[in-house]
Amino acid sequence: MLKNTISKIAEYALKDDRSLANFLKWSAAFNFGIGSVGYTLGLAINDKLPKKEKPFMVMQEAVQGVLNIAIFLLIASSFQKFGRMLVKSGKILPGIEGLKRPEVAKYVTQYFDDAVKLAKSNPKIESAIRTFVSGSEVVTSLLGTIVAFNLVSPFLRNLLASKLQKKGDKKLDIKEQGAPVLPSLKLGNKTNIDPANPFNAFNKAMTVSGLAQRTVVSPVTALRI
Repeated sequence: MLKNTISKIAEYALKDDRSLANFLKWSAAFNFGIGSVGYTLGLAINDKLPKKEKPFMVMQEAVQGVLNIAIFLLIASSFQKFGRMLVKSGKILPGIEGLKRPEVAKYVTQYFDDAVKLAKSNPKIESAIRTFVSGSEVVTSLLGTIVAFNLVSPFLRNLLASKLQKKGDKKLDIKEQGAPVLPSLKLGNKTNIDPANPFNAFNKAMTVSGLAQRTVVSPVTALRI
């Protein structure tokens, strides 16, 4: 089964010149995805991680893995199209023996308009242009891979990790602190009431709960003063 899979992948990669850039791009994405899944599973089964922080760390790594793969495919595909556009616009042209640059540009235009027709009339020229276009796509796609892995992905990864970390820290703080518990006021319980100042228990409850910030003086205390 493994041999058949490898053979099919190789057939796709060598099917035509343009498939090579796609093969390299998707192979890199697959390899990156396997690494991300492995690292995420490693965090999930690691018993040494704190239980409170473990779910957040697993979720963070999974989100970052998906984001990195998406960014890589987007950038690599964009660079691949850019390489094809350079040839189509005549910015870069293949060197074909016996032809000057204006003649090559003319054949390149014919290639992008109808490659099959050009292959029938000038198979060697069509093959040379097709190979050159494929090579341009491979080179620019590899450049996109370097940019994605070394510049864009690390920057966005750190940015996302910082935001997720702050959000996770706030949730952990809320869970650890819990909701504030207000003292209960039992007006009917005589043991909570000071005979000299019957408003003392009420005053304490109001002060702790933040509803009152000053001491309530009982009429008895006022008369003594």
